[in-house]
Amino acid sequence: MKHKTFILILILLVSFHFGTLKTSAATATISVTPSSTRVLVGSTITVTVKVSSAAPLGGWNFDVLHSSNLKMTYSSFQNSLYVADVATSTNQKSKSYTFKFTAKSSGTASIAIRNSYVLGYDEKQMTVTNGSRTISIITQAQLEASYSKNNNLSTLSISGASLSPEFNKDTLEYTAELDPDTTKANVSAEVEDKKASVTGVGEIEVTDGVNRHEVKVTAENGSVKTYVINVIVKEYNPIEVKIGDETYTVVRKKSLLEAPRYYKETTITLRDEEIPAFTNDITKFTLVGLKDDEGNIDYYIYDEDKYTPYMELSFDRVVFYPMEEEGKGVSDKYKKATVTYDGKQIDAYKIEAGSRFALIYGMNLETGKKDYYLYDTEENTLQYYNSEEIDLLSETNNKYFIIIIILATVSLISVISSIVLLVIMIKKKKQNKGYKMDDLLEATQRIKTKKRS
Repeated sequence: MKHKTFILILILLVSFHFGTLKTSAATATISVTPSSTRVLVGSTITVTVKVSSAAPLGGWNFDVLHSSNLKMTYSSFQNSLYVADVATSTNQKSKSYTFKFTAKSSGTASIAIRNSYVLGYDEKQMTVTNGSRTISIITQAQLEASYSKNNNLSTLSISGASLSPEFNKDTLEYTAELDPDTTKANVSAEVEDKKASVTGVGEIEVTDGVNRHEVKVTAENGSVKTYVINVIVKEYNPIEVKIGDETYTVVRKKSLLEAPRYYKETTITLRDEEIPAFTNDITKFTLVGLKDDEGNIDYYIYDEDKYTPYMELSFDRVVFYPMEEEGKGVSDKYKKATVTYDGKQIDAYKIEAGSRFALIYGMNLETGKKDYYLYDTEENTLQYYNSEEIDLLSETNNKYFIIIIILATVSLISVISSIVLLVIMIKKKKQNKGYKMDDLLEATQRIKTKKRS
């Protein structure tokens, strides 16, 4: 009797509890919201499931279903995809749950909410809103392949000037002229694709002559397109000089020049105007700056209206000026060649074309001494070439070579003499009719003994 009474009470309690769920949850909704609908393989997806109602909630339950390319790693409800819960207070109207999944492989994944049947509860009375969601899982390679390749500009301009030719996204180089004494200009540009980025816009500094300015556009996939504006700042009466087939402009602004090592500032007069220059008491060179048609400035040796390109090779302890020399004092084993330093070709001498070491003739700018230096093309080092040691070694080698030749000659003469002696003895024996094999062997043995001695 007691056992039956307990079962009856239990049934009543269960009926009362799920009667509350059944009544209050009938107007409740359940929704699912993922943190992202497109993720990479190996990434984590956070899913929020929310139960809500206009009236206070009683009790509820649901299952979270997912496809095989997702793996659950976390649940805020007892680490399970099945939820059976009740309101914490009589006035509670909503509650949220968090689930986390790892994307296992590429493809389309799905997450869905399904009402669960519990102790006779009528699941049709529950309303599920946004109860299923799909998620696209892709690999890194698929993601990169989907990136935009658009690296075009839609507009390009510079303040105070017009571009020539007129801007076109497929035209990569332009010219713009600015008034004399202009020192700054503003470059504006917009990208055609908002996912792309652009550099080289804003205020830029310009000087007299040609100023090459680059505007670079980087697409979402990393590809780069470079637009060039040759900004020409006009000069009042520019001083132009001709070197070969090229025309250069003399740099007249001191602020654009920096004194080379071991040189001091001075001036020269060109066309009744003082021009900044640099001089060195050791080299006796006077240097001026010349600008080419692309705006690059280099130093040239000025000597009575003649201009010679100036070059410095800077090493750990030596600042070196290469000069021309017709191989005087160099072993005939060395052949004329060239080496590259800082992108420039320099006359040199090598034993073989692919040799690591080369001889370069020039001047040490600290001492003014002119001589040959040994250049290591791999280590980029320079040291004085000691030709005395090389000559001494060569002389010693020549002496040894002569001795070897003399010894070889003596040995050869000895062998020939022995052979001649043997022939003579054989002939004598024949003439005396006393030729015997024993005599021949005796003569041969005598020759061998003489050769050893």
